[in-house]
Amino acid sequence: MILLLNIKRLVIILAFLFLSSLNSSAQEELLKTLESKYSTPGVRKNAITIMVSKNEPKVIPVLIKIMKDTKEEEALRKKAISALAEFKAIEGIVPLGEVLTDTEDSYLLKPDIIKALEKIGGERAKKVLLTAFLANLNNPEITDETLAALGKMKGRLPVEFLGPALMHENDQVVKAALKIIKISRDVSALPVLMPLLDKKNSEIRKEVLNIAALLGSSDIIPAFILRLEDEDASFRALLADFLDKLPPKTMKPFYYKEFDRLIEKETNKEIKEKLVKARKRFK
Repeated sequence: MILLLNIKRLVIILAFLFLSSLNSSAQEELLKTLESKYSTPGVRKNAITIMVSKNEPKVIPVLIKIMKDTKEEEALRKKAISALAEFKAIEGIVPLGEVLTDTEDSYLLKPDIIKALEKIGGERAKKVLLTAFLANLNNPEITDETLAALGKMKGRLPVEFLGPALMHENDQVVKAALKIIKISRDVSALPVLMPLLDKKNSEIRKEVLNIAALLGSSDIIPAFILRLEDEDASFRALLADFLDKLPPKTMKPFYYKEFDRLIEKETNKEIKEKLVKARKRFK
């Protein structure tokens, strides 16, 4: 009986392929086929294909339901995820994010979800990807794909959303957040970066310096000059290199006195030479 039902539904579905559009009864038949657990996965996937090809958004709630149902066949769930991306279904962003951050759900779905969110786009999708990035720090494959997706998405990244991550006690979380800011190249992120210069972790402080140099803003110069008293000579050397690369007009005259004092105080000969060289450019 079930076999005959599936054959009948498959014939109907194939017939729908030749229609330029779907009337209400056709839509209803396809939705019934898609929702029925008695339909084979193959028949249900064909139903999804037709609804997408005919651009019928009524199927979106059913796609979300299938995508979230862990009892559904994985291939069918992937098909639903792909369809949500094709529709650029904004209403699918949050449910996609829930599956993406669910550590109990299949990791095989996560790359598909990341691509779907990238295709849907927008601020909400970016925030979901940022959340997923921080939730999957122990899974480099997921974090790498999330970073790649964020890097391809148009518009600015909501880096202010990363404030708690940057202040996190776990340095790995902080480093992960810094990777996202580096991709964003958003100058507005500088104020939240400055406190990280007081971190004990030298790698984090050096990365903040690299990002600041990449962003090229003069707003951070006072904070960097004060850090020339840092105990870490390798960090002071990086600061000296950074200051030497600044455009001459970037250094304001009222910084000179403090800069001169710290040059005089520097005990490392190589770093002192770099600082003197940098100072000559700001006369």
